[in-house]
Amino acid sequence: MSEGPSPPLSSPPPLLLGRGQAPGKAILLGEHAVVYGRPALAMPAPGRGTQVELYALLSGGPVEWDLETPLDSPPHRRRELDAALADVHAALGVPPRPLRVRVRSDLPPAAGMGSSAALAVALARAVADAAALPLSREEASRVAFETERRFHGRASGIDNTTAAWGIPLAFRPGAPPEPLVVRGTFRFLWVHSGVTSSTRDAVAAVAALRDRDPGGTEALFDEIAATVASGRAAIARGDAPSLAAALTSNQAHLRRLGVSHPAIEAVITRALAWGAPAAKLTGAGRGGMVLVLAPDDPEPLRRAFPGAVEGVLG
Repeated sequence: MSEGPSPPLSSPPPLLLGRGQAPGKAILLGEHAVVYGRPALAMPAPGRGTQVELYALLSGGPVEWDLETPLDSPPHRRRELDAALADVHAALGVPPRPLRVRVRSDLPPAAGMGSSAALAVALARAVADAAALPLSREEASRVAFETERRFHGRASGIDNTTAAWGIPLAFRPGAPPEPLVVRGTFRFLWVHSGVTSSTRDAVAAVAALRDRDPGGTEALFDEIAATVASGRAAIARGDAPSLAAALTSNQAHLRRLGVSHPAIEAVITRALAWGAPAAKLTGAGRGGMVLVLAPDDPEPLRRAFPGAVEGVLG
């Protein structure tokens, strides 16, 4: 009795070559001035990040992207993803090969949470893992910085540094990052303004302002630096009222730089009305996320912003 034709052989499972991950970031104080050498404070985005897995591609190629992520919107178009991967291979001295790149991320793009930096650091770690290369935090940050410049033009390095180190830190261009000393705990909500924003455009607008009024803009950057120092000291003391004052002052600076937005201001107004001690934009501005400092009882703010991301510093 004939048994009939044999069933087709199933395809072999894809060969995992390497994986990497990195968190997003949230700038607490110092946006834009940090591009011009002033200090800034940042922390990893709470519970948000990007994971990359590299699989051997046996046919087709040279690269296939498998994205379950918001990264398909600018600046994460396919052409730039290909270029970012090529940058990473070149920086690490790893020959490119046909790959299937699986990206999973819950970081919203164009929102000030460092989605491109998290992707760049995760790619660097995955390529290094596939090549069995050790990769320090410093090296991962350096490799990712070049990709950040491709995405955004001029960059300070704070996004890739925070993504690579994965801790709250004080950052100044050209100096090693310093872990942020935190006494007590500070609770924050990240509220999306509903408007996406181009970091490249916001940075270019501040550069144009500086070209028109270099003395005034540099003086404003110095004011921001003093506010960052005040906020850093408040965090080290566990002094929430002084941190709130620094956040409020920094938002005023960012308005003067022209990077706030009516949607950002609407979120700030609502947050203050619901009991927040302070709120400010975080990241490049002109949209994106608003950082809200929560009071001792954050429940009213949770009701006011049911879709907010919540996290704790300390």
